[in-house]
Amino acid sequence: GAKVTLKVNGRILRRDVKGTQSFGGSNTHAIHFGLGAIDQAEKLTVQWPDGQVQVVGTVDADQFIDVYKEL
Repeated sequence: GAKVTLKVNGRILRRDVKGTQSFGGSNTHAIHFGLGAIDQAEKLTVQWPDGQVQVVGTVDADQFIDVYKEL
């Protein structure tokens, strides 16, 4: 699956997005980064399974963001 990294105050946080784990099953592709009192992350980056890297950029806290693979 995709690897998502978030740079916050110079630290790198990472989450892996996994696809379906069984036949006919499904998992949410939502991930969560807890930022505590921090208002903004410096950079959100997604590395897709095919190796393509997509940089979303600066992200404000307390929101949902949909990221789709660029074609």
